[in-house]
Amino acid sequence: MVTDFYPTPDQADQLARSFGCARWIYNWGLKERSTAFYNNGQRVYYKDLAARLKGLKQDPETSWLSEVSSVVLQQSLRHLDTAFTKILQEGIGLSHVQVSPGQPVVFVHAKRLCFS
Repeated sequence: MVTDFYPTPDQADQLARSFGCARWIYNWGLKERSTAFYNNGQRVYYKDLAARLKGLKQDPETSWLSEVSSVVLQQSLRHLDTAFTKILQEGIGLSHVQVSPGQPVVFVHAKRLCFS
């Protein structure tokens, strides 16, 4: 089923901020997980990264993350966790994951009460 969606300017702004924050959190989480895995042989899980969200929101450099619903940020980390789980289960390793340059992959599920 395809549904057309015509957001108001305020909604478009909120969506743009949400997508940008989701992308940033996904990339941040990917860096954290990759660094821990390759440098220390440690696995970092969703719960570890999610516990650090509050600190990121309070940090002056990343305080803009508090402008969007925490559900968006948490869901982005859940997608990352799912991707890592599948990669490790299939045994293909991270070196075989290919994303075209300039084409970030972001999955955001719009949950109820996520946007005001």
